[in-house]
Amino acid sequence: MRFKRCALREGLKLLISKVNRVYISEDNVNAIIARAETYQTGHPLAIKAATELVAKIKSHLGLLSSLDYQNTLKEYEAKTQELGDNIPTAELEYLCLLEGKLNRHTIVLGKKDDAVFTLVALDFFINGVTRATVDKALESDEWYFKHQVLTRFEWHIAHSELLNSEKSVNMPFLNDVGSAHNRKTIDREYHTLLNFLPLYNKSVEREFLLKRHNGNNCPDFVVADSLGELGVEITEAASSADACLEQKYRETFIDKLKGTLSDSATDITFWDYPKWKIIAENDMTIISWLDIELKKYSEQTNKTDPYYCEMKDLGLNVQLGPRTTGHIFEMGRREFDYGSAWRDVICEQVVRVISHKISKGSQPAMSPTIMVVYINEFLNSNAAALSKSIADRIGFSYKSMFENIWLFTDSQIISV
Repeated sequence: MRFKRCALREGLKLLISKVNRVYISEDNVNAIIARAETYQTGHPLAIKAATELVAKIKSHLGLLSSLDYQNTLKEYEAKTQELGDNIPTAELEYLCLLEGKLNRHTIVLGKKDDAVFTLVALDFFINGVTRATVDKALESDEWYFKHQVLTRFEWHIAHSELLNSEKSVNMPFLNDVGSAHNRKTIDREYHTLLNFLPLYNKSVEREFLLKRHNGNNCPDFVVADSLGELGVEITEAASSADACLEQKYRETFIDKLKGTLSDSATDITFWDYPKWKIIAENDMTIISWLDIELKKYSEQTNKTDPYYCEMKDLGLNVQLGPRTTGHIFEMGRREFDYGSAWRDVICEQVVRVISHKISKGSQPAMSPTIMVVYINEFLNSNAAALSKSIADRIGFSYKSMFENIWLFTDSQIISV
């Protein structure tokens, strides 16, 4: 059996495009870290968040320096060039391993960028500058950097207002939406806007930036560019309560795994695995099995190669090592395509939240306004079919309130 390399090549292009983006120089990162380590005044929870962000950035930078990206990339390109367009199955696993290393670098780089964006915005906030001052400071920066910092800066202000009114915040000043089962409305709204707007701007060829949050009014946000303003109303839908709980099961299991394993240094990579609910229900069985496999791995004389093990009853395929950074990885997001049955269920939920918005009868305070429905799952390959099913159900009933409705996940958007 042989494998066409076009899919690998396209994946590599995407990885390289992400790695080559530079939003803030190394000198500037070091400067803002130095400032964050010497904050004397400001909201105590904001200063605590800054300390946590600095630790995250340093950790990510350390990991990035240990990942030999350039040499791995050269090896990957040389290998694919040598093998040509048709890749033998025997070579495919090795190429996937190399691509996994490149992908890991990209993931860590993205996490580092997120922490840096949040810290830059937090630096403005702690120093008590106005939004106008932030706008002026970012005037010459590219759109994406402006968007990341401005949105996070307004998010910090929203957290400050909640805390000042003695309301709870899950992760103060960290710009983190939290797990699906425990999200605050304000965090869900900002998280959705933060990730939706770049995709929307690309789709409509605009450069909208956040202008303000509207509190409890409709729309939730007003965004603007040189051509005008747009209202953005945000809501959320999931196919079921089980879908929302998957993240909770994952976090519960990972926490228990890290706190129970006798060997907490060896990296663990889950290549194939069932739903997290199943894993959580069998947590101690899996952890005991992993302890045994880790012991077998520790007894090997050659630990430069990864160790693979399988629990067939649960469909678990796990890689141990070869690195010893104590990280736990999942190779790709889990995507369950339930076909037409899944589309019917998620369509029902989306129609329900749209109908609820319309039935409230509260006209948006501005026109045009779009509605964004964040789907708390991964859209499958038939996202267009889902969109059509929703459109067939709701018709143009929303047009009296919204210019358009967009479905959004963390990775894609599609218009209804």
